Amino acid sequence: LSRVAVLGPERPESQVEISLTGARVLGVEVSVRLSGDIRDTPGIRLWGERGEVTLARGLVAAKRHIHMTPRAAQLQGVKHGDLVRLQCLTARPLIFEDVAVRVSDKFATYAHLDFDEAFSLISIIQHRLDRRLSARMISSRAAAPFSARKAR
Repeated sequence: LSRVAVLGPERPESQVEISLTGARVLGVEVSVRLSGDIRDTPGIRLWGERGEVTLARGLVAAKRHIHMTPRAAQLQGVKHGDLVRLQCLTARPLIFEDVAVRVSDKFATYAHLDFDEAFSLISIIQHRLDRRLSARMISSRAAAPFSARKAR
């Protein structure tokens, strides 16, 4: 794979998050995991202009998740570890199921999707460049949307 992004923050153990398509290209099987959950995962060798590193474990496909500030989580009526549905509000609506909520005062509120998931929205984004792509969380327990008030 080329043009790989290296991101922080630093973790106790290094890990590499790839899409399921990337895993197929590499010919490896990976588990869908939350960041940091690298037990029983395959390793990988990375190399580039500045050298190389070999990880004995830590190759995963990142589970879709939403980073939230404590205040944003409180407003949405969710807590760290909850699973929600994320609905993209476009001309061609799309709902991502099983989205993990991660809450920390070190986070900005932001949904994290991998490239495969993001590419499913590309045609929507390309046809709606003049409009902002927006999304809302809807409860995994009910179809009612969250609002700025506590969830029902």
